[in-house]
Amino acid sequence: MFKSLLFVYNADSGFLNALKDGIEKVTDPEGYGCRLCGLTYGVATMKGGWRRFLKGLPIESKFLHRDEYKRLYGDDTPLPATFIEEDGELTLIISSSEYNELTTLKGLETLLKTKLRAQGII
Repeated sequence: MFKSLLFVYNADSGFLNALKDGIEKVTDPEGYGCRLCGLTYGVATMKGGWRRFLKGLPIESKFLHRDEYKRLYGDDTPLPATFIEEDGELTLIISSSEYNELTTLKGLETLLKTKLRAQGII
């Protein structure tokens, strides 16, 4: 059984979407629609501290954009969201409402560690 973390952004893939999102993060950070993106990315790249945190976990991390997730899973789970993926099955571990309560990257890291402990992963 292979398990991985699946982070799903509430943003669509593609260069133009990334450009639009980067501008929106700068001009309206509180109104930006993806808290996961806002916490873990600067204007264009993943924050180094987040990247190091993920590399330190004993589980692989995967990332999908909203359009990719819907194409692969056909699911209407509110986004952003984080799942444990095991043998093609998804288990929600961080919901959109939980993301919307987060205000710092440290808060996300703490919540994720808590959820992974509850799953017996760490």
